[in-house]
Amino acid sequence: MLFALTLFLAQVPDLDQAFDAMTGKGVPTEVTLGFTRHEHGMVVGARINGKGPFYFVVDTGAAATVISDKVAEQSGLVPTGKKAHVVGISGKRMHAWVGRATDLSVSGAKARQMEIMVRDIKGLNEQGLAGLLGQDFLGRFHVNIDNKGQKITLALPGEGKPPVVSSEEKLMREILDQPDRLADEIGRLDLSLASWLRLYQEGESSERADRKKDLDAWITQLRDRRRQFERVHGTLHAAPTARLSGERKNNLQRYLYCYPAYRRYADSVIVLADALSESWTVDAAPAVGQAAAAVSERRKALAGCAPKL
Repeated sequence: MLFALTLFLAQVPDLDQAFDAMTGKGVPTEVTLGFTRHEHGMVVGARINGKGPFYFVVDTGAAATVISDKVAEQSGLVPTGKKAHVVGISGKRMHAWVGRATDLSVSGAKARQMEIMVRDIKGLNEQGLAGLLGQDFLGRFHVNIDNKGQKITLALPGEGKPPVVSSEEKLMREILDQPDRLADEIGRLDLSLASWLRLYQEGESSERADRKKDLDAWITQLRDRRRQFERVHGTLHAAPTARLSGERKNNLQRYLYCYPAYRRYADSVIVLADALSESWTVDAAPAVGQAAAAVSERRKALAGCAPKL
């Protein structure tokens, strides 16, 4: 059983192998996105210079956004020549260098020509996290955090309500946006499942007992998001493809090609999550090992979609 769990953790993809971002989308005045609960806090997907998704801990108490040297290289961050000193959680002063990103975006909320600190954050990187998202990004928006619904809303100051759009325009936006959303959702599943498996493998029984309610809340969220994606899929599957051309047609074809593999993967994650919940205080439960093996196989199949998205 431990072999199956270790095999899955080893298959969580490197961030530089994540699906390519789509381009050419407008910038909304307000976006709402889901976040994943992690031991370090709220985690959201972001793109730097169109690369990613990279996964950040939302840190409303941090003045600056921070990433590692590896992520800086992967995202094409341009050094500014500036140096900085930052104080970590432990109070220790650390050296950092500063790079400039053409843009940093979170689900369409975008900051342009943003300076980002780069330093050693090995502890986060080892858990598949790119860094911390600080107030130099968050402070550009009105931020509303819905902890119960596990959602964050980012709105541009003074913009008021977004303009009313037609149902056809909404459909066109969905076609442009959904490949990115699907890629982000797959990354969220990878990251959150790896975190829960790690706790199941390595956590003390008392620690696991304390987190049982959080685990069950995560399972509820999994089912809700699975239903949300299925509803959108029904709309896109019925889209009038004969009226589409260029980027929209290509996006829709890529998305429809990959969605069945995502569906099978998401369903297997829910089965594994249920097995974890039922066996949460039992070490090396056979049901968990069997479900983890199924997840590993379906994740392998989904990896073949990367060139398609």
